[in-house]
Amino acid sequence: MCESNVFLHTEDDFSEFMQNVVKIEVFDDKVICINLLGDRKEVEGVRITEANLLEHRIVLGKL
Repeated sequence: MCESNVFLHTEDDFSEFMQNVVKIEVFDDKVICINLLGDRKEVEGVRITEANLLEHRIVLGKL
């Protein structure tokens, strides 16, 4: 399958943000993740710092 898990990496923490993400929309100061069921999660002040498609892992880091 083509979905990935998205993680949020901050100075103090590395945690899972959302599972089974199939679409990521990137704007100037925010990222919107959408999963298989169409659920959406939005986070501001981050950017994509890693996209490891072999491991189905996307990492978001604070700006």
